[in-house]
Amino acid sequence: MRKKEEKREARKKDEYSNHRRKTSRKALPKKKRRRGSRKKRILTAVLAALPATAAVILVVFAAAYLSGRAKILGAAQRGAPDAGLLADQEVAEELRLKAGLETVQWQEDWVAIDGKVYSYDSNRINLLVLGVDKKGKMDREPDYEKWLSGQTDAIFVVSINPTDKSVSVIGVPRNSMTNVDVYDSEEHISRTIFDQICLQYPYAGGAGHGLEKTKEAVSKLLYNLPIHGAVAVGYEAMSRINDMAGGVDVVALESLTTPFGSYEKGENLHLEGKYVLAYVKSRDISVIGSPTMRLARQKQYLTALAGKMKDKVKENPMVVKEMYDAVAGYVNTDIGIDEMVYLAAQAAGYKFSGEDIRLLEGDDKAVPIVKDGKETGDFYDDLYLDEGNLKETMIKVFYKEVKLGG
Repeated sequence: MRKKEEKREARKKDEYSNHRRKTSRKALPKKKRRRGSRKKRILTAVLAALPATAAVILVVFAAAYLSGRAKILGAAQRGAPDAGLLADQEVAEELRLKAGLETVQWQEDWVAIDGKVYSYDSNRINLLVLGVDKKGKMDREPDYEKWLSGQTDAIFVVSINPTDKSVSVIGVPRNSMTNVDVYDSEEHISRTIFDQICLQYPYAGGAGHGLEKTKEAVSKLLYNLPIHGAVAVGYEAMSRINDMAGGVDVVALESLTTPFGSYEKGENLHLEGKYVLAYVKSRDISVIGSPTMRLARQKQYLTALAGKMKDKVKENPMVVKEMYDAVAGYVNTDIGIDEMVYLAAQAAGYKFSGEDIRLLEGDDKAVPIVKDGKETGDFYDDLYLDEGNLKETMIKVFYKEVKLGG
């Protein structure tokens, strides 16, 4: 009997234990429901925070945009090209008198060419963009001893017209002959030489000083055109910018074999990574006029890149800051990030095509390289700008006709 009672007690204990297990299993879904409720609360909090986050981003963008706008437009109102250099003032005065306008006050920025009068468009924003042949990151300190800061193999003046929302670009051949100032360690001019304009950046030590002096040299070349900002980009940065834009497609304008890759004239190319340097950096130095041929390729590439960038900026104007952050070490500029945001937001809605890029013309001259009194067989490719073409380009891009009545 005792054994039967013990078995009954053991059976009751087992049933009690099983009941607790079942009860605990039934309780589990309640815990899960609590976790689910917690997740919902977190998600609700995140979604509630999104408008505030978006507002912060919009405020930051608006602040940068307005700050950049004030700086850029303030700079654009200052200066004009030297009318005395661009046109003959005696001819201008004769034209004024012929029109019977003795009482008209002739403006300082007016020029007379081919029987017409033009005034400088002071609303324009002119920026200098330089491609520097520099491996690795850009120097932050000037180099006045070895001049190894890199030559400017790409020189473009980008002119933005807020009035009609258009962009014009002037390509300056890197081998254009002009006066180049050579600086010493105290930033004094040690001598001035007549040489290719691409040398001004390294001969001024590169870095901030080289940027400023190259800006001045290009301005002088263009009859003292006001230039409101400048950016020098190392070629390695081009690969990064190119890839962030999704790569660029072009049809090869010439056949070329380079360390970065080769291509044949007429070949369809998709430029990505280092391969982009094969197209915008390399040239055949054994061919006279090769800098001009490369400039034509750079024009073609920039036209295609601008189209890709325009779409990116339309989607997100702050992508300019993202790109700048990615290549900051390879860029030397006096343009603030707030100014970049403003310019990018403006340019996204502007008209631009390959026809808006004008390449300055001139005559190439091969100058033999002499070493130890003997010609080496190599040559310097010096280009002398066509003054007529230069003046015509200046008038078309930066001036508007003045209708004189009488």
